[in-house]
Amino acid sequence: MEKFNIKEWQEKHLNESQKLDAPAEALLDAIQTAKRSIKNLDDITVQATSKGNWKVMYKGKKLFILNRKNLSDDTIRKYGLEG
Repeated sequence: MEKFNIKEWQEKHLNESQKLDAPAEALLDAIQTAKRSIKNLDDITVQATSKGNWKVMYKGKKLFILNRKNLSDDTIRKYGLEG
């Protein structure tokens, strides 16, 4: 099975204003490791955990916990990920 390349997909399907920045792209790569069928951030939300990390969810279901160093508040706000 060929590995999905997010950069190639973005170049083919998105205009400049819609392309993900590096932190969001890294988040999507991590999400795709957990669930390959996810191709964008539309149904992704994050919630802070009691330890200050991020619980990453897809359609309200937990995918994984992400270290707080790997996702900034700015990225969360920019892409409307807070849930």
